[in-house]
Amino acid sequence: MRLLMLFLLAFQQPAGDTLYLSLEKAVSIALQNNLSLRAKEQEIWMAKADILKARSAFYPSITGQATYTRLGEVQKTKMLSGFRLVPTGNPQMPYMIVPEFSDFQTTYYNNYGLSLSISQPIFTWGILRKSYKLSFENLKAKELELKSEKLKIEEQVKESYFQLLLARNSLDLLHQVKKELEDNYKSTKQRFEAGYASDFELLRAEVQLKNVEPQILEAEGQIKIAEDAFKNLLGVPESVPIVLTDTLRFTALTVSQDSLIKEAMHYHSDITLFKKNLDILKKSIEIQKRKNLPTVFYNWAYKYQKPFGTQNEWHGMWTFTLGLQWNIFDGGANKASVSKLQYQLKSLNFTLQNMEEGIALAIRSYYTNAKTLEKTLKAQKANLELAKRAYELAETQYKEGYVTSLDVINAQVQYAQARLNYLKTLANYQIALTRLYYAVRGGLSKTQ
Repeated sequence: MRLLMLFLLAFQQPAGDTLYLSLEKAVSIALQNNLSLRAKEQEIWMAKADILKARSAFYPSITGQATYTRLGEVQKTKMLSGFRLVPTGNPQMPYMIVPEFSDFQTTYYNNYGLSLSISQPIFTWGILRKSYKLSFENLKAKELELKSEKLKIEEQVKESYFQLLLARNSLDLLHQVKKELEDNYKSTKQRFEAGYASDFELLRAEVQLKNVEPQILEAEGQIKIAEDAFKNLLGVPESVPIVLTDTLRFTALTVSQDSLIKEAMHYHSDITLFKKNLDILKKSIEIQKRKNLPTVFYNWAYKYQKPFGTQNEWHGMWTFTLGLQWNIFDGGANKASVSKLQYQLKSLNFTLQNMEEGIALAIRSYYTNAKTLEKTLKAQKANLELAKRAYELAETQYKEGYVTSLDVINAQVQYAQARLNYLKTLANYQIALTRLYYAVRGGLSKTQ
């Protein structure tokens, strides 16, 4: 399935094997290829199988059996078979009555048996019904676990997507800056050769040009690291080229912090899952409490066998049993089990409270960070406009001979730094919004 998905995605691309990825498409591929999600899906199927198993308790249990037994030795009994007259030779008593005995076989070498047994609990104080309902609750819990795992993967993919965007955009910007510095160096060199620029101006232009080259090499290394991490998350082979089609853009944070915290208390996947497990534990306690109560059952059995009794022939008979089963004394084991579950429930309630406080703290932290970056972006945008105007003005005045190339270089460097700072802050702002969103919905909590 994973290889088929990659093949279809590659086949749909307009240019060779290049994979064109929007943010949502990247998330979709990651969800398709993630092995931990495949494992969680199998757990859901296991939970569905448990439902069928719990439902089977409502039906009678039917057992059939066929046997053959060969005895190495049969038992025989001496039995009176009759009497006979034996001459005595005595005139007064010419005959004597003598009993005759013969061997009677009580067992047989070949023994055959066919049996059918039907049994079913009749009354169990609702244990079977509650266990059946509990199996559905377990299925819901597994589905919530899968949802939570998906949210975590989505957050990781989106963060990685923005980090790769930042790395690539930074490299593009550095190449653009390098082109501007090259143009400035050529212009300064021409002025130097014409006698209008000093050695220092030419040297400074060359130094600035050389300074950007290590930054480009570093940016290329960051792209390689970011790409490897991103492809690993998506399950995409390292050799597949990827193109990111989304861009870094500003989206204002308009919701309040309190509303986000309130929303998280209702919809956060970890909280929802935890509350579901609490409900399961409560139902388990109810079931455990009833296990020491008497239960009523019936059993019907039919047996067809040869020999039957002492007769070496086929014969059948049936029996019906109506019974009461009661675990009268177990040394307090069931009571201890109930107590343990009740203490576990109390412990988990404290854990839930601590979890809710931790999630609220994470949301406040991410919200503050996002708002701070939002203000920083506004300030940097204004500074970017000023740096751009200063650079353009320096270039104009340089051509008119009012400023030196050093002034142009300084303005150029400040403008380049302003662009890099704005780009970096914009990416960090997108990541901050992503973390805030998943702190509310149930992704990774970096501050916990």
